[in-house]
Amino acid sequence: MEESSKRKKISKKWIILLSVVIFLLVIGIIIYSLQFTLFKFSYEKGNENIAKKVYSINKNNTKLRQQTDEMFSEKFDDYISKYKNDEITYEEIKEYINKFIEYKDCSNKLEEVKAQKEKYEKAEQYYEQKNYKEALPIYIELANSDYANLAGKLTDTKSKLKQDVLEQVNELKQDTNYSEAINIMEETKKFYSDDRDFLDLLTEVKKLQQTKESEEKERKKVEEIKSTIKIIKIWTDRPNSAGGVDLYINWENLSDKTIKYVYFTVSPYNSVNDTVRCTIRNYSSFTAQDDGPYSKGQGMKGTRYCWENAWYNYSIKGAKLENVRILYMDGTSLDIPEKYINYIQ
Repeated sequence: MEESSKRKKISKKWIILLSVVIFLLVIGIIIYSLQFTLFKFSYEKGNENIAKKVYSINKNNTKLRQQTDEMFSEKFDDYISKYKNDEITYEEIKEYINKFIEYKDCSNKLEEVKAQKEKYEKAEQYYEQKNYKEALPIYIELANSDYANLAGKLTDTKSKLKQDVLEQVNELKQDTNYSEAINIMEETKKFYSDDRDFLDLLTEVKKLQQTKESEEKERKKVEEIKSTIKIIKIWTDRPNSAGGVDLYINWENLSDKTIKYVYFTVSPYNSVNDTVRCTIRNYSSFTAQDDGPYSKGQGMKGTRYCWENAWYNYSIKGAKLENVRILYMDGTSLDIPEKYINYIQ
């Protein structure tokens, strides 16, 4: 009986001891879990010293640090919202966040937001000035950085910019100033990469510019050709007894360069203006070479020189010029194909 009683007493002691340990453990867990509540209560009641001690003692408490970070992140976001809406100044928000800087340092984030706000205000100025080209990229940048919900602003600004660009381009088209129209559209094309109307207009203007450049190039080519040589007259003599026909070409050098050689390719025609052939050599085209040098104003004139028996054919009544090739003393050359012959005759 005595041993049984002892056993019961020992068992009861262990139960009591275990209960105490469990109680203390529960209390510890509760206290551990309530550290943030205690910290938050103390901080918000202005008992900053108590809040600091609680935080310092429990700084290794991961949950406390996490909850503290979330608490001040919410406060910072609230201040930022007011700052963006001009409810508080930069100096005021900086003063607010400096109060909890030892728990969460938001200085860098504040500077970032400050820079974004300045950009936003600049974009707003551009928008008010109807300078949508400068405003739009800033709005896009801020929207991508989640500064604010700018979806409506982006749509409106893109629409207004497009309208401005199209008006300018249409005016420039009327003035045939296609290059400037292209520059304006290229500067803003990145904002309208999926806008079919915009891209189709850009393609149209580029084609117009290409046509204009081709025409200008052709005009310069014609002016160059017209200033090189002048064909005064081309004619043939009557066929001789053997049917041989002499060719005469009178021409003058109009350029400032000295001509070394000039080659005239001509073909004969009959009384009904059909091209005929040489009955002996069996060719139509004949290339007449004239040797220089010929300076400006010089050339071949009159009947003192001809290309004898250029063809043999009794039906030949005259000859027409097909093309001209000029070699200059400076080593350069110029070819004048048939399409430009009218400009030198």
